[in-house]
Amino acid sequence: MRRIDPHHTSGRNTSNNQPTPKPATPSPCVLNEVRCNHPGHWSTRSPSYFYSGRYEIFRGDLIRPEADASEDNPPHIVLKFSDEGVNVDSLMKEAEIYEVLVKDLQGDVIPKCFGVFQAEIDGNLLTCLITEYCGQPLNKPFCDWDREYFWEVVRKLDRLHKHGIKHGDISEQNIVNNNGTPFIIDLETATPHKCERRMLIKEGCLAPHMADFNCPEIYNFIAKLSMWEDDSIDIGNEKIIMSALKTPEDLLSIVKNMDYEEAKDIVDSIHVHGIPGQLPPFTSNPKYENEI
Repeated sequence: MRRIDPHHTSGRNTSNNQPTPKPATPSPCVLNEVRCNHPGHWSTRSPSYFYSGRYEIFRGDLIRPEADASEDNPPHIVLKFSDEGVNVDSLMKEAEIYEVLVKDLQGDVIPKCFGVFQAEIDGNLLTCLITEYCGQPLNKPFCDWDREYFWEVVRKLDRLHKHGIKHGDISEQNIVNNNGTPFIIDLETATPHKCERRMLIKEGCLAPHMADFNCPEIYNFIAKLSMWEDDSIDIGNEKIIMSALKTPEDLLSIVKNMDYEEAKDIVDSIHVHGIPGQLPPFTSNPKYENEI
């Protein structure tokens, strides 16, 4: 397959059902367990079927003949195939985001990208995006994630936004776990984004309104885990705003069947434990490590 520069394909047909211009056909090289020695050829060793949907996805080891002896343990990779010219533009768009827009986040926030390749084999146009394999998604919903792991994902999502990219589909299956280190994958739905978040992210503060926070993607992600507190308390069938309870009489005016001593205990407890504070206003250089 021939490597394609996704940065110079903006003139292609943008329909996902039409193939991009066909490259010159290279000599195919098929490899399973035997190292290929053809100059310039990259191949896979021990490929295995991984997923089928909009794309055919395989895992394997990347074999590069030009690599030195340090690659006795070759990179473990994911091969994402678009078959017969279908969804080629989406794959090329994803490759451009990896290789151009967030290139310096590779290997840290997102997997390393080894490029996008095309070849015509028996009249069928194949397009393949090759990225580093960085583990599998955690097999549990966000609300069951370890808080430190979730917090690290928030940091990485924030870095993606600071690089001018909104992911577009932050879900459990698009965050993979590499021995305790999260990576954000599947940039197909990512779009350019000027993040205008107005508040820092800090655990234990009062949950803001989305309009005040001013970044729906990060807001909705954080809301899936209880990192922010609610300024309300359930008493009987009433949901009461804690900041409105200054005295026992304030509570008794809402809950009619409560005696004075019980109301006083509740209000005193609220004052002792305190009401969650507001999120600090946004700054690009937070003072504390527990702020993003």
